Amino acid sequence: MKSAYQIFKIRGIAVKLHITFLLILPLFVLGFASDMSQDGTLLSATVSILYSLMFFTILFGSVLIHELVHSFVAMRNGIKVKQIILTPIGGIASISMVKAPKSEFKISIAGPLSNFVIGFILLSIAIAAFGLEALTEAFFTGDFVSVPSILNITILAIWMNMVLGIFNLFLPVFPMDGGRVLRSLLAMVMDYGKATRLAVNISQAFLAVWIGFSILIFNIWFIAIGVFLFFAGLNELKVTEIAGILSKAELRDNIYTNLMVLHPELPVQNLLEIAVPWQNVYPVLDDRGGMLGYINVQTLEASDRNKKVGGVMNKEFVYFKMGAGRTEELLMRIYSEGFAFALDKEGRFYGILTMDNLERALRLEALKQGKVMGR
Repeated sequence: MKSAYQIFKIRGIAVKLHITFLLILPLFVLGFASDMSQDGTLLSATVSILYSLMFFTILFGSVLIHELVHSFVAMRNGIKVKQIILTPIGGIASISMVKAPKSEFKISIAGPLSNFVIGFILLSIAIAAFGLEALTEAFFTGDFVSVPSILNITILAIWMNMVLGIFNLFLPVFPMDGGRVLRSLLAMVMDYGKATRLAVNISQAFLAVWIGFSILIFNIWFIAIGVFLFFAGLNELKVTEIAGILSKAELRDNIYTNLMVLHPELPVQNLLEIAVPWQNVYPVLDDRGGMLGYINVQTLEASDRNKKVGGVMNKEFVYFKMGAGRTEELLMRIYSEGFAFALDKEGRFYGILTMDNLERALRLEALKQGKVMGR
């Protein structure tokens, strides 16, 4: 099953909704609506649910605009953007690695600035329509969160955009915008890899305090955000360091070629009998050695044993051609999928490049340089 589903495409960027968004959104809406319901009547409950839906529409609309602005600025700087995925904790734009500090700085500040612009535009409209006094009163009484009205939903939109802008831009948390701004500034005076490591270290220190404070006030949501960002920053550092390794090493040196390959006519039952415990992914090839797809242990577990491998194999896979050069996009796809298949210049199967291979290369390089991984 796919983890994200495309809802539309704009300027070549696929905008997708993560499956967890669809599962969690109803719970958030009902929870938010129950807190707002005034008298328990059907009318009150209906109004509360509609208001909560408006709340989340505005919230994720603002997040989407934020990510689109990031993406458009990246494209203007000649950087590829594949997709934007909306998740319950925000948006993720799949932007190729940006190693030019000035470009990364511009891309990173663009998203939060778009939220500030939206907030100020809505603020100007609200002041003109309702007056500053009514706006101030509704904001400081807190009614804009719990009492449905046009004025209050406008204030809510202003507040959310300002919070998104401030939270993303001014917190030195990697891989959020503030952390990327910090890295871009550091990269102007030091090596890109060192700048990334320093930015991540600063981010980890900040998040350790964040998580500790969240535990003290027992805010589960803040704890979850802190833990997620903590490990996301470490993963970003790993990807950056692996990219550095690949820029120096031959890609061929990290490709595993000693694999059992399958014919599409092979029965699944036969594969179960010959499968080996040290191989999880089995390429499926045609008679000339071209890639048709692959089958892994997870696919086998859900497959009818009476079918042929060609009928149950995964037909979508990440691949690259030998000699085509290394790209950050390829690395990000390997990081996302866990592996990519290597094909020769004629399109025949050559081997597989996995994250495990790349992580071993990273550890070996660290040992050569006298570093200790994980510190």
